Amino acid sequence: MYKASLTRLALKITLFITPLTALVFSRAVILPYSLPKIIFFRSAVEIVAALFFFYISFISKSERRVLWDRAATLLKNPVAIFLFLFLLSYIVSSFFADNAYRAFWGTLERGEGVFGTLHFYVYFLLLYLTFGKKDWAYYFSAFLVTGFMLALYSAFQYFGSTNIAGERVSAIVGNPAFLATHMLFVMIFGGLFMASRLLQHNESAGVVQFYIPAGKKNGFYLTLFLVILSLLTIFLTGTRGAILGATVGFLVFMAILAFYKKDVYFSSYPLKKMARYLIVAFVIFTAVFFLTKNAPVWQAIPGLNRIANTNLFSFKDSAPFRLLTWQVSWEAFKERPILGWGPENYLNAYEKYYDPDFSLYGDTWLDRAHNKIFDLLVMQGVIGLIVYLGFFVVLTRAILKRIYKENFLLALTLIAGISAYFIQNLFLFDQILSDMAFFSLLAFVIAYVNGDRQTQTIANEPPSLNERFVLLSVASGVGLLGLMSLYYLHVIPYAQAKLFRIAPRGSSIERSYELVQKALSPYNYAQATIRGFGIDDIYMDDYFNNPNVLSAPEFSKLTDLLVQSIQEIVEREPYDVRFHIREAQMLSAIARSYDDENDPRVIELNLQIEKLMRDALEFAPKRQDVYYHLALSLAGQNKYKEAMETSEKAIALNPKVPRSYMNAAVVYAIAGENEKSKAALKKIDEFATPYQNFFGSDFNNMIYLYTVFGNEKKVVELVLKSLKGDIGQTFDLSYYGRALTYFRDAKDKENFLLVANYLAKFPDLREDMKVLIDLAEKGEWDILHKF
Repeated sequence: MYKASLTRLALKITLFITPLTALVFSRAVILPYSLPKIIFFRSAVEIVAALFFFYISFISKSERRVLWDRAATLLKNPVAIFLFLFLLSYIVSSFFADNAYRAFWGTLERGEGVFGTLHFYVYFLLLYLTFGKKDWAYYFSAFLVTGFMLALYSAFQYFGSTNIAGERVSAIVGNPAFLATHMLFVMIFGGLFMASRLLQHNESAGVVQFYIPAGKKNGFYLTLFLVILSLLTIFLTGTRGAILGATVGFLVFMAILAFYKKDVYFSSYPLKKMARYLIVAFVIFTAVFFLTKNAPVWQAIPGLNRIANTNLFSFKDSAPFRLLTWQVSWEAFKERPILGWGPENYLNAYEKYYDPDFSLYGDTWLDRAHNKIFDLLVMQGVIGLIVYLGFFVVLTRAILKRIYKENFLLALTLIAGISAYFIQNLFLFDQILSDMAFFSLLAFVIAYVNGDRQTQTIANEPPSLNERFVLLSVASGVGLLGLMSLYYLHVIPYAQAKLFRIAPRGSSIERSYELVQKALSPYNYAQATIRGFGIDDIYMDDYFNNPNVLSAPEFSKLTDLLVQSIQEIVEREPYDVRFHIREAQMLSAIARSYDDENDPRVIELNLQIEKLMRDALEFAPKRQDVYYHLALSLAGQNKYKEAMETSEKAIALNPKVPRSYMNAAVVYAIAGENEKSKAALKKIDEFATPYQNFFGSDFNNMIYLYTVFGNEKKVVELVLKSLKGDIGQTFDLSYYGRALTYFRDAKDKENFLLVANYLAKFPDLREDMKVLIDLAEKGEWDILHKF
């Protein structure tokens, strides 16, 4: 019995710390905010699962019977039945996915897939089977503590006291929307505590608190403070979906409370009356807000400012972007309406039905619809959606049928919280933190509905030696599998992500090569995430787009290794066009590093890029950037006519995208069609936002073309935009020198000093610039002309 008690304590403590998943992050790895959380949570679940099997091998027959009876109640519970039907739909859909490998393993960015989702179901079962009344209080308290720490960090971030940048706070969750969803659950769990406290002291409610202990009166106010703090944090994130969800939850709570047949009191004050006043106040506030939404006061309040500025017709707002995403999702659903495209295969559907209007919003690659309903329609089809909606129906019915009659405010809190969660998910999608919180809430609700079945120590005969041997053998087998999973599926991927991150800081190029090589082997489900984000975040700008580095012979070995790492992903998972484009960008950079554009190696590289892009068009036939790379590769092979036609196809897909004309200008120039190139550049200036979603390479190409065409005015214009931060791009110093000469000739003191002060930041130019600055300030233009 000692072993059983100790094991049970260990598994419960491990479960109690799982809410700390929200605080786990590490800048030492790729995806510092999501990958460590996923690894931590999955590891904790697997450890608890192994402990659970050891626990049941130590307890008596009667105690095991209690656990078996508790598990058997799930077979009769409609909520649990629908929950497992949803899992069945999820698994079946994965078998019919284009990319079944990704459907099963998921990614370390989202933490789902069949493998990841199974962890949430195991987590649900472990919570349900092992937690008693007091355990839920400790567990939800951990969420409240975590929420407080995130709220505190968010406040520091908002006031600029952290090193995490961004207009909207995200704390150490890494995404404002994900943080908002987590704080929504913190509010729900806090509401459970407060509901219990209130009803314990309201005889008219006719109930006694069930799972959540009421605690002292000060505990109620502390919880209320945490709930308000969580709400304020949601507003700091500026996440409109979460704000709308919280608002709907509030209205549901107040509306039901306002018309409840009995009154509930808070310090002798009737809550029904308060609810009615609050509803009226909310209606008045909403009317005033929308009538005066452009007033400066609303623009100064986080959250409300984003709601006030919502514009369904502006590409600068995320609202029309979501509407466009949902339209694409609907088209994809119609192709596979029954079982969908499969888990983690939304990107495949998005690529095929990509709308060229997405180019107005930048380089978008969506693996989710930002709407749970459309996610389900696309990835699991109508069957998945029916089960999902049916699940919420039976969940609400279970709360009303059982909890509502016994613990009114607790049921009201649950209904309001679930409503808030459902609404906010119409503008987002689930991820590690929301899945963990929601499955734990379900475990609590089903435990309540099925009755108080906490495990008691029951005196009974111990299992026979044969039974114990079998149980321990099974437990050991599960434990061994758990250890293997921890090592191969969690420790190794984490180590690989860390090695890839630190590789550029190696003591030598040879050492960096060794670290990258270790990070790439063995190949596992994490490699696509590690290589994709690692190349983008670490190597693309500072390595492949740095000619001085790429042309150095000592780097060639590392270059080949990085290219091969992406080529392997393209071969294994050809559905993800992002890797085709990454490889094309890398090969293009290598081609540019050669001095002779007619070098056979350059021709060969462009042939490879052409093949990559033609393959990519099979999966993403309307994506403009695929055409951009294809056109440039054709031009690099002197296939000028076909290159120009390809550029014009990209323009035809959506003539409203300035980048298409920039790409065409480059292709025309390579083909020697300078007048067409100038016309394409001129077309860019006709747009209201001419440099919309331009990359650094676009600006470099543009300033180069203006230089070649002798358009000094446009060169200077781009230099000024660079110095004033209008385009977020710096150029080669030679362009700043040209601008300096231009302003000297124009005797433009203000702009001359602007350029000279920038150049003075460079040590080898500092002394010369000091002289020029001094002469310009004195107006000695005649002397300056001699320099």
